[in-house]
Amino acid sequence: MGSMYASVLFLGFQSASSVQPVIVVERMVFYRERAAGMYSSLPYAFGQRAPVWGRWLHWACPVAWTVYGLVASQYKGANHQLDTKQSVQEFLRSYFGFRQDFVGEVAAVVVGFAAAFALIFAFSIKALNFT
Repeated sequence: MGSMYASVLFLGFQSASSVQPVIVVERMVFYRERAAGMYSSLPYAFGQRAPVWGRWLHWACPVAWTVYGLVASQYKGANHQLDTKQSVQEFLRSYFGFRQDFVGEVAAVVVGFAAAFALIFAFSIKALNFT
């Protein structure tokens, strides 16, 4: 489970590091335009930090769905007893909330994320022109 998590996390870090220069430029533009009186700080702060969103935000994260699917499918038949006298399946269910009978829905959501990103990319290439 740790290696699967680490590999998914590594891919996420690689993606985030490629976006970091864009975020730095965006932040500098925000400070420049806020100094010019074009932006208000309050809407920007709400966009950056919203603690209430943290409760449901993991359901909108493709990485969370990928880890859920990988762990639930790989440990589906694991009935080994842990030190807590629980099987691996019972531990995953009680601690993480991973249900083995939910793997089909998870696969559909992961495919849905891929299709949605492909459609958004196709629409963006057609509709947006940065020349």
